[in-house]
Amino acid sequence: MVSFKSPAGSWLAIAFTASLAVNVFLAGLFIGQRMMAPMPPAAAAAFRGGERAGERTMPAIIDRIAEILPPDQRTVFLATMEKHRADIMGAGAAVREARAKVRDLLSADNFDRPATEAAMSDLRDRHAAFQRALQMAMLDAAEALPPDARRQVVNMGGRRSANRD
Repeated sequence: MVSFKSPAGSWLAIAFTASLAVNVFLAGLFIGQRMMAPMPPAAAAAFRGGERAGERTMPAIIDRIAEILPPDQRTVFLATMEKHRADIMGAGAAVREARAKVRDLLSADNFDRPATEAAMSDLRDRHAAFQRALQMAMLDAAEALPPDARRQVVNMGGRRSANRD
């Protein structure tokens, strides 16, 4: 059996192996980009450093609504939501604070029913204020969006359940 070993042959094998590795890597990047869904706007902003460290983002429903809208209408929708950010975020913080109080009262060694009832009532009131803040923002957004976009929001991409009508 005769074997031909030359320095040029071993370098050629190394070059082909390196070329194959680079091509597989680039193909993986390309396929990954094509198969990956776009990030929700708030997540993309946070990823790019748009959100301040430790700051909570807007409620997830806002991102889900924005995702189904065409880009030009998405911009209008998100700009309207941004105008209401302080109200929505303040009301959300109040709800979280009230929930924490209810949790503390429910987990206390000595259960205080009147205090827990008052805390639960406060939680209901704060949750209603949070819903009002979101609904006022949605009213302003609905006013700025064309009818087709409003229908998309109502239908949320066909995800409506028959049980929720």
